[in-house]
Amino acid sequence: MSDSSTKKNFIRFLPALAAFALVCFIRHFKFTMSTYNTTLLALNYDYGFIPRGFVGTLFQFANETLGIVEWNYLGVFNFSGLFTVMFYVLLFVFYKLCLDRCPEESKRNLKHLLVFLSIFAFPMYTTSVNYGCLDLYLNIVLVLSLILLVLGKAEWLILPLGIIGMCINHDFIFTHAMLIGVLLIYKWMNRQGKTQIKYTVIFAVFLISCITLFSHFESYNYENPKEIASEIKVSAKALSETGKSYGKTYLEEEILGKDLSLSEERLEQNEDNVQDLPVFFVLFSPYLIMLFYLFLRMFTDTTNTYTKRLSYLLLLFGSVCILPMLFTDVYYGRYMFQLVLYYIASFIVLISLGENNVSNHLNYIKTDIKKLTPLTFVWFLYPFLLTPFRAVAISASIHDFAEVIFTELTFFIQP
Repeated sequence: MSDSSTKKNFIRFLPALAAFALVCFIRHFKFTMSTYNTTLLALNYDYGFIPRGFVGTLFQFANETLGIVEWNYLGVFNFSGLFTVMFYVLLFVFYKLCLDRCPEESKRNLKHLLVFLSIFAFPMYTTSVNYGCLDLYLNIVLVLSLILLVLGKAEWLILPLGIIGMCINHDFIFTHAMLIGVLLIYKWMNRQGKTQIKYTVIFAVFLISCITLFSHFESYNYENPKEIASEIKVSAKALSETGKSYGKTYLEEEILGKDLSLSEERLEQNEDNVQDLPVFFVLFSPYLIMLFYLFLRMFTDTTNTYTKRLSYLLLLFGSVCILPMLFTDVYYGRYMFQLVLYYIASFIVLISLGENNVSNHLNYIKTDIKKLTPLTFVWFLYPFLLTPFRAVAISASIHDFAEVIFTELTFFIQP
């Protein structure tokens, strides 16, 4: 293929993805925002260096200092919309950077991965339950960090980004920091000399800052919690769609310190988690098999150095950092999205950094897939049936399927 033809295809690819993003937005956007997410914007550092207070402080700054948003539901809605657009823009900056840096022989594989990631990412923060949620801001931090890692310049900026991520939501250490940390270790293991020292320092400071902030936020005690909860309740109501509702669960559990683990709502959510998770793994088993097969080939490839093979193993098991969240929280839809993002983004970054070896093994697996089914587009269409991912429920389709299995079918097999 000539250079002009390749450039023409490249020009068409990103606009086509942009059109796809627009379709996803129109298809799933409900022009509404959950009360839980609006309540989180009522938190700010007027109450001290509190957990999850960063985004609310930004909103307060935009309201009181800049005067660009009002302290009401429309203001919260528009503020969230601004950062939703920013997420899309940064994704495309990341995509273009990866395409520019990727070796020509690996670009086809890279495009396939970008499309696959987009199927999950584009609709994720357009639904009513996820529009304006804190994970949106955490993924903005994550994408910015990935851009720096692919660019290979100003990577020390990952340190303040990590601090911002922890201030947005200290669960960042389990859900998003794992990908950044693993890629930093990967770069450290495959570099030498001063460059290796650089990544050692960045990773060490990144890890220490995340752990320090996690310790602070996890053990944070509110002074006069009842008074603070009462004030936040008033602010949260003003930001809600009805002007009368607020995230009662958050205030009771996080600020007043009540144990809601045995509440009826939490027990129902835990039951949904237990039902949805195995169904998710079954429905995604073709991709999981491909994933482990790819890592197995990469790890057993004796043409790679022992260090590189070990770094592949680290990438495979780096996602176990999310396990504490699966035991302590109920937002399985968001966590499964982060797992999908973790693995797809890992391969995107590796290929963009010139890892032709990864691309070669991916070609081998794609050849095997074509032997199973010549209709390779099916592998891209199938996820449309299972997305968008949600919050507690992994997705509407997965949750409905799980309900059928665990309620209606089990009724017929009762002894």
